[in-house]
Amino acid sequence: MDFLFDIVFDGVSAWTQIGYFIMAFAFSGIGGGLIGYELYWRFKADRVNACISSVRVTGGNADKKKRATGEMYYSVFEYAAPNGEMLEHMSDMGSNSLLNRLPGKRVSLMVFHGQAGKVRRPSLVLPIFGFVFLLPGLFIGHMVVTTFEASYMFFILIAAAIGFIAFKIWNFFKDIPRDELKEGWRSLRENKLNITSSSSNGDHKKGRELDKEEILKRLNSQCKNTRISGYIMLVVACALVGGSYYAGLNMVNRLQNGVRAPAEVVRIKSEYNSSSDSSGYTYYAIVEFIDENGRSVEFKDSVGASSPMYKRGDGVDVIYYPDEPKNAIIDRGIFNWSLSGGLAIGGLLIMWMAIYSIRISQRFGYTKQRTRV
Repeated sequence: MDFLFDIVFDGVSAWTQIGYFIMAFAFSGIGGGLIGYELYWRFKADRVNACISSVRVTGGNADKKKRATGEMYYSVFEYAAPNGEMLEHMSDMGSNSLLNRLPGKRVSLMVFHGQAGKVRRPSLVLPIFGFVFLLPGLFIGHMVVTTFEASYMFFILIAAAIGFIAFKIWNFFKDIPRDELKEGWRSLRENKLNITSSSSNGDHKKGRELDKEEILKRLNSQCKNTRISGYIMLVVACALVGGSYYAGLNMVNRLQNGVRAPAEVVRIKSEYNSSSDSSGYTYYAIVEFIDENGRSVEFKDSVGASSPMYKRGDGVDVIYYPDEPKNAIIDRGIFNWSLSGGLAIGGLLIMWMAIYSIRISQRFGYTKQRTRV
């Protein structure tokens, strides 16, 4: 019976480790990919000056004179090729806002000359979202590496997963005619895949072009809504920055006045929460250490997860106040600043969005814009 229990326990622990590895790889991969994609364009592409010649709209109400929700707007850029020929390209990425894509606006484009469809504007959105994914991925990866212990079940499950993926890939490729498969690999080796953007062809532009009257109606409404949302975001940002400040002060005080000590995870406590995840359970480590007065102290780690981050017998370091030993935390190094750092990053990001929204709504106010369009 104990043998079966050990197998089940080792299997669950190995599966948890694999799950964390996958999460760390996925978050870090997505975040690094978004950041790398933007850097690739910025360093490799040529910069050209362009002008937004028109705006096209998709979705929304069929009546073109009536503003409806669900509309997406696409800028049509006009720029000069190296040979002097004037080219047009419609943005591949749409937006539900008109404020930054009005006709006549001068913009900078990143262009790969000679490669149809490889045209886009520089963006801060991709690297921002990249860091949003990358930082949690690094945190999870650090946790996995520091707590990882190899076991036979871990390698069995890894081998089973690789075999399953290989089986699925084999089933996918075996149904493709051999001639088509060879032609695809040959085209890939010779870099002759015909990948073009539909927006580079004027005959395949999305939606319809907005006229002056339609732009003015939408602009008036969007300026008001953007200004209101900007002030709301500003209040939220101030609250987050304030929370970050006090969380940071608390950590500074703990590091300066607290005492470090070695400790051990003595058990794992599960707490049921129907809204936490599909399983409903959150797992916390119960840690025991000996304080400077020789007393044994137990406390519950404040950080929980849907799968146990530690197992019984794991050694950790803790930081505690001499007069409040039960108010201890596990020392996670630089990740002790996760709360204050996360709040600060979120607050500054939302504050930047708030200031941008307020400024752009004022800049493209209805009265001023009416004289420009």
